[in-house]
Amino acid sequence: MAAVSVELQQERRLVCVEYPGVVRDVSKMLQTLGGEEGVSRIYADSAKRLELYFRPKDPYCHPVCANRFPTSSLLLKIKKKTRRRRAESGEVTVAEVKFDMEILGIITTVYKFQGMSDFQYLAVHTEAGCKNTSMYDKVLMLKPEKEEFFNQELPLYIPPPIFSRLDTPVDYFYRPETQHREGYNNPPVSGENLIGLSRARRPHNAIFVNFEDDEVPMKPLEAAVQTWKRLCTNPIDRKMEEELRKLFDIRPIWSRNAVKANISVHPDKLKVLLPYVAYYMITGPWRSLWIRYGYDPRKNPEAKIYQVLDFRIRCGMKYGYAPNDMPVKAKRSTYNYSLPITVKKTPSQLVTMHDLKHGLGTSGTGGIKKSASNKYKLKDSVYVFREGALPPYRQMFYQLCDLNVEGLQKIIHRNDGMETECTERDGWCLQKTSDDLRDTMSLMIRQIIRSKRPGTLKAKEFKKRCLQATITQDNTYGSEDCLYLNIWIPQGRKQVSSNLPVMIWIYGGAFLMGAGHGANFLKNYLYDGEEIATRGNVIVVTFNYRVGPLGFLSTGDSNLPGNFGLWDQHMAIAWVKRNIKVFGGDPNNITLFGESAGGASVSLQTLTPHNKGLIKRAISQSGVATSPWVIQKNPLFWAQKIASKVGCPLNDTARMANCFKVTDPRALTLAYKVPLIGLECEWGLFRSGWGRVV
Repeated sequence: MAAVSVELQQERRLVCVEYPGVVRDVSKMLQTLGGEEGVSRIYADSAKRLELYFRPKDPYCHPVCANRFPTSSLLLKIKKKTRRRRAESGEVTVAEVKFDMEILGIITTVYKFQGMSDFQYLAVHTEAGCKNTSMYDKVLMLKPEKEEFFNQELPLYIPPPIFSRLDTPVDYFYRPETQHREGYNNPPVSGENLIGLSRARRPHNAIFVNFEDDEVPMKPLEAAVQTWKRLCTNPIDRKMEEELRKLFDIRPIWSRNAVKANISVHPDKLKVLLPYVAYYMITGPWRSLWIRYGYDPRKNPEAKIYQVLDFRIRCGMKYGYAPNDMPVKAKRSTYNYSLPITVKKTPSQLVTMHDLKHGLGTSGTGGIKKSASNKYKLKDSVYVFREGALPPYRQMFYQLCDLNVEGLQKIIHRNDGMETECTERDGWCLQKTSDDLRDTMSLMIRQIIRSKRPGTLKAKEFKKRCLQATITQDNTYGSEDCLYLNIWIPQGRKQVSSNLPVMIWIYGGAFLMGAGHGANFLKNYLYDGEEIATRGNVIVVTFNYRVGPLGFLSTGDSNLPGNFGLWDQHMAIAWVKRNIKVFGGDPNNITLFGESAGGASVSLQTLTPHNKGLIKRAISQSGVATSPWVIQKNPLFWAQKIASKVGCPLNDTARMANCFKVTDPRALTLAYKVPLIGLECEWGLFRSGWGRVV
């Protein structure tokens, strides 16, 4: 057989999906996998499994999952060409067969469907006569519905999001009833419905002490002594014991992570060694810590520096990051779990007592043992908090003496020499010391995050205005993502000025329309603050706030209180107060000014106690809080008008508010129309329905 040479295109990398079905329509096949976009998104995250929905339009369809495997394969395209020739006698004979081969690329990743699909539960109801009826049109709201949709009688249909946690068969090993060692007694428990422990505590022979216990142990259990002596058979083990005792001589209380950061010892061996030299505190200010035998921190005020602090990185925009943009990634995330459980798992390494006895963590040949490497030694960041460094995990357990920041130590030592009582919550420290430490550490972390984020952002174009109706009121424009500010500072100077006066502009538009940048012709905007900033040597700020039904729709009670547009204005003012100093502005010299509905807003913002200390001056142009078109005394009337147009309940404000929340925001915006000709309308003398609610 002759050899064939085929050109290989190494730059073309391919992904293979072993589809569990006969493919007749490629587009429909891709639809079951989430489309090209869905496949690309799964491929970008190596921890995710590829999901196949045999009924992609069914929201209750449970997928079958494919596992990702690396591979080194080639995709070969072969064309078979058969040339037939008719002989003179008329008989058909095969003259020659030719194969054309082409390597299309290298397959580096393959997705294999090795498991079973989860159980399926269809949204059907069996009526009288054993007739199955689909309930999809009754349980799925595909468009804004009227009140009748929510009041219709339906069979109970609440399927779980997943039925089976595993998608492959597993062997279940039945075992006899748990047999405890001789002399074991179940721990004392209270409560009639408390389920007892299913097994005895692991036999590491540690002594556990609660904060309310009267005495602390003076020496280890005899079983702990015998276990360690049985395993301590080489110089390395004796050296580890000496190092650990030196640590407890330096300070009597240690966390496990702190020990592992100072001694290179295998975790399994540390489980046997720690109970030999210390006892474990379960509750109180020294919970989860190991304490030297004979030392009682509850009787020694100087032990407050060894107390534990449970610190967790706080989440929220006011700390400089969104929930999905945490600066420290989680060890495991609820959103990244691959369900059902993957088929392949890395097998755990078995450790026997024989391994421990011969020095697990050592290596060598010919019976010559080499000293243990530092591969088990942790970095000191796992137990020490330093200024300018982020914690390695979202939740950390620090001892107070390991908070290496002068400001934190001042908080800890505020009552030195005046400790009178050791409490279970605060130990020897003052009340709420832990809260003060957490607040200070959270502020430090926020500063670290801000310093590491890019300092230069592209901010040359205005964002979209808030969603509102067009001038003809037959369509909408803008976006719900609209709450942005625009800032102008004086230009043309050699250096950035500081402590400049600040002017915040609120636009008008009858609370129905408008934007922080105003109307525009080409690139010329009505509310361009550059002219005022340059001529007046001030910083000018404009911003967007919600208008129309999305900004001021209200039922007149707590179900939908309204005034959301005014709250947007307040948040913008508060943001300027907190951050304008970074732009060279004086946060104590802020002037609020506006026109028409913006002027009325200025008047209202000066009246609310929420803005106390935020504003120094105010200018209202063509509108004040007492203007008759500003105050809306009957908001429920307008809410019911809107509800009737979008099909929401009219008589129950709670149900009306819930219906508004699931209604298309564009439909809500278009539901209110201003009469364009004359002031008279079918509802009487025209007034804007979106004034402030009183």
